[in-house]
Amino acid sequence: SEHSQIVQVVCGDAFARERHINSIDILKIDVEGFEFQVLKGLENMLPSVKILYIEFGFSKADSHHTYLPDLMQYLSIFGFES
Repeated sequence: SEHSQIVQVVCGDAFARERHINSIDILKIDVEGFEFQVLKGLENMLPSVKILYIEFGFSKADSHHTYLPDLMQYLSIFGFES
């Protein structure tokens, strides 16, 4: 049988603000195609991230997946390079 669980979701900027986190040394994201949504919730913190590791998958069948060049262009705004 399948089990469901309710979880609280909070954007990364709010999480960091509530915990007085001013910078992030390493940020790992593995969100199955929802990279832009997570990163947009971290826009205030992204300039302070030293290393950003994103688990990225390629799939033609999944229409919600992020297009890699778009992701790279977005991250370049914050000074990230591949």
